[in-house]
Amino acid sequence: MNLNKAKNWRDAVCLIVDDKTSNFKCFTSGEVTRTIREERLEMKVSVPDVGTYLRELFYNGAIMYGKNSAHMVPKYARGIYNTPYGQLIYVYAPNQYEGEMHNFEIEIPKTPMTKFFHGSTQKQKISTMPSRTKTASRSTAELVATVHADGRLCIPGNVFLAYARKFGATITPGAVVFAGEDTSFHPSKILISTNANNLGATQKRYTLTKDLGRIKFTPANGKMSWKTGDRYPVELTRDLITVDIMKPL
Repeated sequence: MNLNKAKNWRDAVCLIVDDKTSNFKCFTSGEVTRTIREERLEMKVSVPDVGTYLRELFYNGAIMYGKNSAHMVPKYARGIYNTPYGQLIYVYAPNQYEGEMHNFEIEIPKTPMTKFFHGSTQKQKISTMPSRTKTASRSTAELVATVHADGRLCIPGNVFLAYARKFGATITPGAVVFAGEDTSFHPSKILISTNANNLGATQKRYTLTKDLGRIKFTPANGKMSWKTGDRYPVELTRDLITVDIMKPL
């Protein structure tokens, strides 16, 4: 792994993730941040920023061990090093067992204020160019629901991550949401909420999968107005996540 090829810290994160997943090793945002600070001193990056970016990659299905999605295993710090006692930490791992056994508490070096090259102070410039690493190439910011081969409508994890970030909600893999059809429209809209009271009688309870944080929706009557491969835009409001079946992409 050569982080000198990274144009910015996001590129560096993706290079580290590619290296870890290729070798089937576990990692956390703290471990990734430490590697960047040790190998690219001029890059200013925080553990929370890296953690947010890793979750975005994860929910977009961009962290893969071989052909399998990574497991995101929640653990709590004991306060041994930098991380405060009780802080929630996510371990990315090839399987649940290895994630639970991973020793994630490490000493994370502080970000240096400056780095000097030939007598001048250099400041990092964050590139807006998209990363070309394997991990980043699998990621997408689109909020789109897609019909899978089994006929169910998949609302991906990045939708729930976007909702959580926009409205400050807590929606993580394993969380419960409710989904139902808005029968005032035909074809109907699919409405999703963390509050069952926001939906009508056709609602169903779903649990976000622990691997990708997504759900697969099936209409209450079993009748589907879509076919495999169909794609629909997703809209976010404070009370609802709406899949607009009336506007296929």
